[in-house]
Amino acid sequence: MTEEPTGKVVTFYSFKGGTGRTMALANVAWILASSGKRVLAVDWDLESPGLHRYFALFAGRRDIRTNRGVIGLIQDFQNAKMRQLGGRPEPDVAEYVDLTDRVITLEWPAFPDGGKLDLLPAGKLSKDYAKLLAGVDWDDFYEKQGGEAFFHALRTAMKEQYDYTLIDSRTGYSDVADICTIELPDVLVDCFTLNEQGIDGAATVAQLVLAQKPEIRILPVPMRLDPAEKVKAEAGRTVAQQRFGDIPTFGSQTERDRYWSRVHVPYQAYYAYEEVLATFGDSPHTPGTLLAAYELLTAELTEGVVTEMPPIEPSLRRAVNAQFERRIVVAESDIALRYTDEDAVWAEWLGHVLNAAGVRVVDPTADPRADTSGCRDLLIMSDWATADATLQLSPLGAPRSALAVYVADIPPVQRVSTNQSIFISGLTESVAVEAVLRLVGRSEVSLAPQVHQGAPRFPADEPIVSNLEPRNTRFTGRENELRTLRRQLGSGGAIVLSGAQPVTLQGMGGIGKTQIALEYAHRFRSAYDLIWWITAEPVTFIDQHLHDLGRRLGVPLSAAAPENARAVLDALNRGMPHKRWLLVFDNAEDLDRVGQFLPTGPGHVLVTSRVPSWGDRARTIPVDVFERRESIAHFRSRTPTMSTPEANRLAELLGDLPIVVAAAAAFLAETNYPVASLVQDIEERGPEKIPLPAQSGAEHASDEQVQARSVQVIWDVSLNRLRERSIAAYRLLQLCSLMDTAVALDLIYGEEMAQALTPYDPSLTERLLRGRMVQEINRLALARVEPRAERPGGEISGGRISVHRLVQYVVRSRMSEEDVREARHQVHLILARSRPGGEVEDPETWPRFRILWPHLERSGAVECEDPAVRQLLIDRVRYLWVNGDFHRGLERARQTEQVWVDRLTRMEADDQTLDDVRQTLRGQLLHLRFNMANLLRSMGDFEKSRTLDEQVLAEQQELLGADHPLTLITAGSVAGDLRGLGHYHDALKRDQVTYAAWQDLFGERHARTLAALNNLATSYRLIGDYRQALKLDDQAHKGRQGVLGERHPNTLHSLGAVGRDLREGGEYERSVHLLRMVANLYAEELSAESRGTLNAEVNLAISLRSSGHLDEANELFDHAYDRLSDKFPYAPDTLACRLSRSITLLGLGNDLATSELRAVYDAYRSNFGAKHPHTLVCLNNMAMAVLGGGEPHQARKLAEEAARDFAEAVGVDHPYTLAAETNLGICTAECGSTEQALEILTRTVERFARTLGANHPDALCCLANIALTKVRAGRADQGVVQEVGQQLADRVGVAHPSVLAIKQNRLLPRVIDPLPF
Repeated sequence: MTEEPTGKVVTFYSFKGGTGRTMALANVAWILASSGKRVLAVDWDLESPGLHRYFALFAGRRDIRTNRGVIGLIQDFQNAKMRQLGGRPEPDVAEYVDLTDRVITLEWPAFPDGGKLDLLPAGKLSKDYAKLLAGVDWDDFYEKQGGEAFFHALRTAMKEQYDYTLIDSRTGYSDVADICTIELPDVLVDCFTLNEQGIDGAATVAQLVLAQKPEIRILPVPMRLDPAEKVKAEAGRTVAQQRFGDIPTFGSQTERDRYWSRVHVPYQAYYAYEEVLATFGDSPHTPGTLLAAYELLTAELTEGVVTEMPPIEPSLRRAVNAQFERRIVVAESDIALRYTDEDAVWAEWLGHVLNAAGVRVVDPTADPRADTSGCRDLLIMSDWATADATLQLSPLGAPRSALAVYVADIPPVQRVSTNQSIFISGLTESVAVEAVLRLVGRSEVSLAPQVHQGAPRFPADEPIVSNLEPRNTRFTGRENELRTLRRQLGSGGAIVLSGAQPVTLQGMGGIGKTQIALEYAHRFRSAYDLIWWITAEPVTFIDQHLHDLGRRLGVPLSAAAPENARAVLDALNRGMPHKRWLLVFDNAEDLDRVGQFLPTGPGHVLVTSRVPSWGDRARTIPVDVFERRESIAHFRSRTPTMSTPEANRLAELLGDLPIVVAAAAAFLAETNYPVASLVQDIEERGPEKIPLPAQSGAEHASDEQVQARSVQVIWDVSLNRLRERSIAAYRLLQLCSLMDTAVALDLIYGEEMAQALTPYDPSLTERLLRGRMVQEINRLALARVEPRAERPGGEISGGRISVHRLVQYVVRSRMSEEDVREARHQVHLILARSRPGGEVEDPETWPRFRILWPHLERSGAVECEDPAVRQLLIDRVRYLWVNGDFHRGLERARQTEQVWVDRLTRMEADDQTLDDVRQTLRGQLLHLRFNMANLLRSMGDFEKSRTLDEQVLAEQQELLGADHPLTLITAGSVAGDLRGLGHYHDALKRDQVTYAAWQDLFGERHARTLAALNNLATSYRLIGDYRQALKLDDQAHKGRQGVLGERHPNTLHSLGAVGRDLREGGEYERSVHLLRMVANLYAEELSAESRGTLNAEVNLAISLRSSGHLDEANELFDHAYDRLSDKFPYAPDTLACRLSRSITLLGLGNDLATSELRAVYDAYRSNFGAKHPHTLVCLNNMAMAVLGGGEPHQARKLAEEAARDFAEAVGVDHPYTLAAETNLGICTAECGSTEQALEILTRTVERFARTLGANHPDALCCLANIALTKVRAGRADQGVVQEVGQQLADRVGVAHPSVLAIKQNRLLPRVIDPLPF
């Protein structure tokens, strides 16, 4: 039995705060260390850490600020346990509780030899501290992540490394308090004040602790006893002693009475103002002082081992004590901030700076009820403030006249003396902070460059990353909503305790939600490092918005949109690279689908939506129509000549609906149309007061329809004026009304759109004149234009035009059904003609495709009968497949398929439909289904993909002919299905025919011919003909280099196949060299996290292991598998990676290898069947794991089964079969059947020589196994083994593990890696 370490763990606990518990611990720790003891002080008051403040003079400020402390200790162990779930070994808990490099050693040369005081803070005191703390689930950690074992090991480590460990526990009842009061201590110092609540709470906790851990020694300590109230103090101690009963435990009541009479801590006002250690503040040997009380407590705690604080040289004591005390200065103590709403972000920053400097700050703008009496005004001066005469200040020259901080480069104003002003425009943050502190008389305060952990961002700095469109310079009102929004999101940018809850602006369409969100983002933009606007309707393209954000942030991205979205959300959740971020999800109507894209973490999420049910997931701010004063203000800002009564009447008629108010104001401003005439028009054409959705008719129509009809009259006036000014602009607006609400300017200005509009304005053939149409629409507030611009970070925004859905509805309502059908079809043709040239697989085409995709769904393109439009829908499905979005691609394909099948059924029943039209649709339907089969195969559903491909192929052969390109593409897909099912020879036959047909049709250097050649090489590799595979892959690579370019993904794929062929052919080092280059090129061209890059890493890792570099291989496997399993958990290549990784674990002797191999075997067997080649690969490898575990007979059974089934599945001479027979021979030899083993191995080595060559490493290893078996049986001498070992060393190198194994007379098993389909 291991002997218990001799150190003691002591917890200082109090049921309520404010007892002086932390100060008591700090002083006892100092007394112990000064007496030559090794002491650790632990700040486990995680919610309110403060122990470090007592030791700040003796430790580097940076050390305290950056030490990861208790939370870091726990997090590191949690992360290790999470890696264990991913297949890593069980973490060694002793490694994670070693405190050597975790603590801060206090610098005090007067500690005697052997004495030291180390500090373990609560955690890294940054703005993320509270978020990290909130992320610790104590129940989950204790019950599921080995927390009990961790705390037991931590307690042991503390007792081994220190004489005394003093833990400052949090107050009350909690999981954290239980850890500190029950799990860890030998002694519990139970601190309490002598009020009823303090006594009762402390006594109750003491009884609870003893009920669970009776061996814990409890020392009750009354705290803060006022010497002036001796009678009350004595009565309180008597009550406390009665409540505690037999606590503390002593041999007699006399000893207990003596304890209660001596041990207490008095109250001394001197120590109420700074964190001063009584070991320096009090004179030694002075009764009634705090130091004397702490000495008595120390004596009880140590059971008389340490009884007093060793004396400190008086001058040294006085010098240190002076360092604790604050200097007395005349300074401002109370400040009232005065500012305009537009400067709220400056108010937040200044308020934080002043608070950090000890100034009380009142903000009457944020809280009009705030009491400003006794405060000095501080005016924030900017361009906005100079135009605001409403700021109320103390009179100039008054004793308490206002201070001013100029945050913009503007002239001084007369209201404030320049002697009481500072100008911080253009200054760095640190210089600005110093200036502010001087202004308020706090220049002696030393603040960190970032003012304080969790501080708001310095408002002079623009966001680092932003995609905001320009600010609406005509934005009016909404100050209450903006203040509420800032308050709900968490003004000040302080530490977020947990994932910030989204805030939703909710209201009907046209109410101004988007404009409020845009104004908020601009007004508070400098509070954020990152602002990203996401159009959430349609939901389909949110992941593309996140992809664009990831690219700006430098997040490693791949070709697959879903995995990119997850990678970006993960970066945001971790606050990398920016913690202060704002994401706006505009028009988020689909709750469930948008919800999966909302990040958590340290930033803010703002949602705009018409859907009330967001209230279940977010804090909701209802947005109503304008207040009447806001409508009037907007009218008069655009048309100053309008009288207030006119504006009021017009606002009343328009129901104060913001979008209509804006449209009417724009119309009046642009046309000089008389206000009275407009009022008369509205009165004559509509009811006296225009209804809104909450009023009449709402139950019979959608909000959008009711709103649009309600206010159509005002848009009619603007639309009529637009048609008068430019019939082409009006036609453009009609087309936009049938598209997504946001249309890229590249599409608007493109030749395809111009071709549709030139019949209305022939001058539009000149590209430079097309911008006039957009400006005509913009001037009448019928659309919002975001021009092309360079954004922060240097990215060029292509610009867009946004048409509100209500405007879209009004425009459509002015068109006849025939006009709508004709315009909709024209939109479809514009989209089809705007398709980029080239294949969907080419990344160069993707930006253009992304411009088109949103309009397909909104315009109803699936119903279009034009073949070019249908081809664009097929391209959309293929795009999703290429980008790894398999589930969404399949969903979109099935929706399209249903519509086309229904149409084809109607055509079949209609004798008037031309055969060519019917056959064209049928051909495109088949091509769509071909792409569906690709998606199914990529998801590992080979049976379904084969069935669908074979159906499509049969119909294409009948409809198009056997040599049609689409037929041949499908024929290649059928071969891919056969490979996936393990029917390698059948796949080879089909690939041979298909490749020959492509050669005849297009020649050797066509991209499709080269793709067929790649497939043919794959089939040769899978049947075990590595030489032919290498020849064809090399040919395909060179062809693709010339046709596609050296860095095209398909070219890199072929180069990776060459590296794989070299490895299978035994050229391990050449393979490693080539595959390193491939992996690097993939990372450069796609991203370090792309699926192609990860699979290239797996390919490289297999070659590294084959060449003997197991450790490097293991690192690559871990990296690739972690990401593949996260992003593509059910994909075949993820499972293959897991299998290869488990083989590496086996080679490294990892205990997890056998269980991992069995789990992978079960997965393959379940997904692909017991006889699938990859399942048999697992079985072969499992046999070797069992053999390594000392069970040769069981291993022999598994190896025999694998060899037999391999022979049936892939042929008797396939390398898989030969590997399994090698292993069977080894197992047979280990079972003692030497003759039978030699017979198996001899038969196998001959076939190895025929299949792979006599000099192939597999053949040489088999030959070595024969030699070793003969030596073991006494039928050959060691020279035979040495000869074979030399041959193998010449082939793979003298340091290769197989060569070393031969020297140790160990047989050489053959594990197999699965080859890709």
